[in-house]
Amino acid sequence: MKARTRAAIREHALRCSAIRGLDATTVEQIAAAAEASPSTFFRYYPAKEDVLTGDGIDALAVQALAAQPPGLGPVAAVRAALASALASLPRRISRDWLLPPGWGCPCRWGASSSAPSRR
Repeated sequence: MKARTRAAIREHALRCSAIRGLDATTVEQIAAAAEASPSTFFRYYPAKEDVLTGDGIDALAVQALAAQPPGLGPVAAVRAALASALASLPRRISRDWLLPPGWGCPCRWGASSSAPSRR
C-alpha cells in the first residue's frame, strides 16, 4: 500500500506540474489529486521539489557501489558502480520511461520560477 501511495503522489505531482508549472502547483493540489492528505504527502516527500528529483537512480548507484569488490580504488569503484546502475535501467531511457506516454516534460519552469536543485 505504501508503494502505491508513493507512486500515486509522484504521478499526480508530475501531472499537476506539467499542467500548471511547479511554482503554481501546491502540495494540497497534489495530495487531493492523489486522494491523500498533505500530511501523507510529507511522509513520503520533504518538499514538492523532491517528487521531481526523487527518481530512484541514486539508490541504484549506492547499492551498486556497495556491491563493488573491496580491492578497487575509489575512482574505479564509483565508475564501475555507475556503469552497473545505468546498465540496470531500461534500455530506452526517455520521457516516456519517466512519465506515461503523452504527458510530455514534467516541468514547465518559466522565467518566474527556478528548476529544483539537488540538495
